[in-house]
Amino acid sequence: CAICMDDYKKREKIRELPCSHGFHARCVDKWLRQHNSCPICRENINPTV
Repeated sequence: CAICMDDYKKREKIRELPCSHGFHARCVDKWLRQHNSCPICRENINPTV
């Protein structure tokens, strides 16, 4: 995960953004509460994601 830098483990929830970048769901949910863009490519993300 590019947000927390931890490896993905079996059965962890992964969330893919519209730009096709994926992250741990818990990490990207927290990120999107504070930012409105993908942490990798900075594509604008609809806040309802």
